[in-house]
Amino acid sequence: MFARVARAEVHPEQAEEFIARWERGVLPAAKTAPGYQHAYGLYDPESHEVLSVILYDTRDHVEAAVAAMVRAMADMQVLEFTIGSPTIRTYEVRVEG
Repeated sequence: MFARVARAEVHPEQAEEFIARWERGVLPAAKTAPGYQHAYGLYDPESHEVLSVILYDTRDHVEAAVAAMVRAMADMQVLEFTIGSPTIRTYEVRVEG
């Protein structure tokens, strides 16, 4: 299993709108991609950091899903709520509990 992890800082007064748009646009795009397993959206109200962790069966599934999620982020204009550019990385899941 592989995880696509994205981290961004959002403007504090726009955090709820960012989360709502991510949930309405990016999450559905992620869920329709082949190999989708599960997703988590995390928010730290003190640092205004958001983190998404989306799990897929294979690295190829992650790479295929990224294109759909990037289109959804553009369509939903979620990046207008971030401070700077998000960081996006792919990890292999090595431990599961």
